Amino acid sequence: MSENLLPLVASDVDDTWYDGLSIYDYVAAQIDDGSLPAHALQMLEVTDLTVEGYRQAEDKHESVTRKLLTGYAKVLEGVPFMDIKNSTEAYIKKTDKFYGFTEPVVDMMAATHDLAFITGEPQFVVDAVGNRFGTSKCYGSQFEVVDGLFSGRLLRSLATSNERLQVIASLLKVRPETEVSVGFGDSNIDIKWLSAMSHAICINPAAELRATAQAENKSSTNWYIIDEPSLAIDAITGILVQVQAGRV
Repeated sequence: MSENLLPLVASDVDDTWYDGLSIYDYVAAQIDDGSLPAHALQMLEVTDLTVEGYRQAEDKHESVTRKLLTGYAKVLEGVPFMDIKNSTEAYIKKTDKFYGFTEPVVDMMAATHDLAFITGEPQFVVDAVGNRFGTSKCYGSQFEVVDGLFSGRLLRSLATSNERLQVIASLLKVRPETEVSVGFGDSNIDIKWLSAMSHAICINPAAELRATAQAENKSSTNWYIIDEPSLAIDAITGILVQVQAGRV
């Protein structure tokens, strides 16, 4: 156990810090700058998935997300890794689709907590998110790259509840058991790892996550439900002020 590590703030990305399903946005940007062909989005549509459909598929979230990731891996087959990495970095750096609370949260917690992102998005996407918000603790799905080119294979999906819990458990294991950790999530697959945190902030939560938060709050006050993330700067920063002060 390291005595130099700060307590952990961990978050999912899509529908948690980012407004919507980011894959359709950064793929559109990759098409616009010529990194991918114009039919790339149509290739992703073989999953019959829309943004709203994704939100409604919570009962099969893991399988739906894996299908989407597998489809994207095939779209990338033969494409230079650096082209996609650079395109993604440019999109994430300039997009205004991150919720307004994100920058204040980073500013508030930077001195007292380590920030980590854990998401089903590809590793190069979550790395770009980490660069924007100043952290290298980024955990995402792994796509195979051979000789600088995407092979078309998805090696590991982090869009599963057990995989995410394993990542969080490894981060918490090296920290004191008494630390005050904070997690941000929105979907049912976030339930297990949020339960491992001392405080859980549920952003516009899916039905099962909402029910879990409501049940937990019958015996504690450490689960929070935020239904309007675009208007939640004061609510979330208020929670974090109390966390830092040790009042919750």
